Amino acid sequence: MSAPTPPNSASDITSAASVATASAMPASTAKPNRLVILLSAILAVLVIAGIALFATWKSELWGGRSLPDPASVTVATSDGSGKGQSAVKASDVTAALKVKGFRTATEQVFSGKEKGAFVGYRDAAPGSRMPVGATVTVQESAGPGVPKDVIGKQAEQVVPTFNTMGVPVHYKKVIVNDTKRMPEGSVVATYPMAGTGLPQDKRDNGIYIGVASKGDGIGADIVGQNVDDVRSKLESQGFDVSVKKHFAAKTMAGKVIGSRPAPGSPTSSGRSVTLYEGVDAGSVKDLMITVNNGESGYQERTLYMMNDAVTGTYCKATVADASKDCMTLSAGKNDYGDTVIYQEWGSAASSNPSDSDQVSQCFSSNGGDVARCSIDITSDGDTYKGGAKNRLITKDWGMFDFGKGGEGAICGGQMISTWFDACRNGVPSEPATDGNRWDGATYEMKSTPLFVYVAAGADLRAAEKDGYFDADAVKTAGKQKAVDSNRPFILYRDPALYDETSVKVTDANVEDNPFVPSTDDTNDVKFKPAPSNAAAYYLLDSTGDYDWASMTNLAVKGAKSSDDSAGAAGKSDTAASKVFKEAMKEAAGEYGFSSGAGGWGTSLTVHEDGTFSGTYIDTDMGGGGSEYPRGTRSQSEFSGKFVSAKKNDDDTYILQCDAERLKIKGTVGDSYDENGAKVTITEPYGMSPCGKFTLYPKGYEVSRLSDEMKGWGAGYFRSDNPVSNLPGPALVNETSGAGETFYSNLY
Repeated sequence: MSAPTPPNSASDITSAASVATASAMPASTAKPNRLVILLSAILAVLVIAGIALFATWKSELWGGRSLPDPASVTVATSDGSGKGQSAVKASDVTAALKVKGFRTATEQVFSGKEKGAFVGYRDAAPGSRMPVGATVTVQESAGPGVPKDVIGKQAEQVVPTFNTMGVPVHYKKVIVNDTKRMPEGSVVATYPMAGTGLPQDKRDNGIYIGVASKGDGIGADIVGQNVDDVRSKLESQGFDVSVKKHFAAKTMAGKVIGSRPAPGSPTSSGRSVTLYEGVDAGSVKDLMITVNNGESGYQERTLYMMNDAVTGTYCKATVADASKDCMTLSAGKNDYGDTVIYQEWGSAASSNPSDSDQVSQCFSSNGGDVARCSIDITSDGDTYKGGAKNRLITKDWGMFDFGKGGEGAICGGQMISTWFDACRNGVPSEPATDGNRWDGATYEMKSTPLFVYVAAGADLRAAEKDGYFDADAVKTAGKQKAVDSNRPFILYRDPALYDETSVKVTDANVEDNPFVPSTDDTNDVKFKPAPSNAAAYYLLDSTGDYDWASMTNLAVKGAKSSDDSAGAAGKSDTAASKVFKEAMKEAAGEYGFSSGAGGWGTSLTVHEDGTFSGTYIDTDMGGGGSEYPRGTRSQSEFSGKFVSAKKNDDDTYILQCDAERLKIKGTVGDSYDENGAKVTITEPYGMSPCGKFTLYPKGYEVSRLSDEMKGWGAGYFRSDNPVSNLPGPALVNETSGAGETFYSNLY
């Protein structure tokens, strides 16, 4: 056997190694790594699971649910009507939220959208997700108004809010003296008041924002200060100051709650100023009873007139509808020049309240019992007699009741006198001779509106314990939120709370209507509702009662301009400008203002573009002494402009004068010698303060004018030259509060 032959070269060695290696490997390719395969499988499963999870999340099967978008609610609730997104109601969104399993709450917010419209979600946006069962607050539009939190903010901060209100917004300079208390540029007052909506009939006038500004005038910061301190300070500045009392919150007792000229108004020293002092229950008798000295040691006290200390707007704690949940008491004058009070439903008084809206403590109307107004008090002040013996005012509780009359019997749908008339078979007739005077006559609660005024700090428990309020009503009120007795409020007797609102007239009750508080309270129907937070109409905090028309316009960065748009050249002929042009065409002419006696008077010329000019002169020929042999003269040459107008239902107009444009030649208070006469430059009597004026058109019925107006027009109203209609227009300065009236075609 022969031995193997060794390789002869390196290549042979390499080839041999290659053959050996090849013979050692398997014939097929190597298997993949099992870990890679496992990871790939897991990844695929995760992707599929993720897609499934996302799909179920998107379908809101888990992870909460999204808040509906208004557009989707519109589609879901339109029923094919195709209404726009702006028409989506808050109630529509609330319904959609409940379908999705959310709990809901509704929040009223002021906005430019129509009342009831959906505004947004509080602290959330449409499409955001929340857990099922969570409470979602839906914001519902209450229409335009003023949010609660604007007072104290800088004006520029509130601009975005008011730019979207959809009504004119006027920014006004409000004069302040203490800029530490009220920093310049901050919002210090608004109309309507912060937290309230703009009345429907005031939409054209819009919203007013008062911004603190340094200047000369009655500072807005007098409000809330001690009335005696303010009086002393103003008198030291040369103002002639008087004080009137007005019911207010307990915290404002003894403090200034307003003034005339109004707080924040620009004016100069030398003018008369009235301060309104807040009072509480302790002042009820002093304000609401008129004292006359009687005979035989008696003082006769009467309740016939109501004091204007009650004026203002009163609203329920939650105002769902201002026309029903608010009432306004306003003051006027009767034919004898006496103050009368009107009660109207709503958050603003009308320009000409109806006589049927007049209220008093007597209730007397169309044959009612005027004896209810009389109280006789013995000299020691303890014994009450007369028709009002059991009335709330005679107690020491800080309360009084009042009404609109209507205590007479009703026969055939009309009121008759229980003294002089009769009712036969339901028909008014002459007094019967057979004793059957009241066949078909009834007393009707609905014909006898009754109110209770409760001053701050009144003793409500005493009234409840004494039985003035219905016992069951007191129990019901006890289960409700307690009334805030630190605020003045009014209760309205609601006929809907009574089972019996009609009672037949008989010989036994012919002089004692059970629906009217009387001398003998055994027959009186008790008052419902009893005091509670739900029943009370609270006096709104109107401290200041600002005269916006007399204040200067203010330009605020970013704010839309709403002022001086009416009657300005180059502006579009809007509805407002049409009314302005119509009013100024009526007003254009020559006017005079004087008492008809003495050496003073103001002449005035009004032009169709709203501008005016005139001269006031008051001469005292013997008042200059030897230094001024030609006497003294107060004089004012002035000019200005009316900038807007609003037409009233009785065809009169409210004109607004821009106080900043009232210019006086020279400096008020300066004097100079004019050929032996001392001439002192002063404010123009009748035109200052230049704020709100009422324009009475030519032909207006003289019988409808107040006695105060007639007093300024002796030339019109002489007994030897009677007129039934104005031969020319008349202008009344409403801001001054004295009824100064300019007449044309008179001098």
